[in-house]
Amino acid sequence: AVFKPSSGQRRLNELFRRAQKRRIGRNVVRTVAQQKDYMKRVRGNGGSRSALKPEGILIMGDYDTHRAVATQLGLVAPREGEFVSVRVAKRALHHHDSPYVVLEGQPWVVATPDDPPETAPLLPSLKS
Repeated sequence: AVFKPSSGQRRLNELFRRAQKRRIGRNVVRTVAQQKDYMKRVRGNGGSRSALKPEGILIMGDYDTHRAVATQLGLVAPREGEFVSVRVAKRALHHHDSPYVVLEGQPWVVATPDDPPETAPLLPSLKS
């Protein structure tokens, strides 16, 4: 299913949709994207981060700030050259004691299957 789209960008988007909550390495990204500047396909500015944001999906990279977000959400933190994607939702009563992170002034949790999709917040952009 990941390799079905003809566009490298669409293949990467599908990878990050399907392989949530697990580390995805740079070599996997390169293989799926099949393009020279494959890392550009992950970033904001039209990459997977931008494309999946309306679906509520965050893609955390190896910046210290991104690793901290993953850890606060109770996820495995990406190591150097890795990414971790996850669908998030604004924290609500039914999330009880779920781990959360504050982004853009709001508490966010890992979305449950019952949570409707909502636009994901921006990740901190600083390396530390």
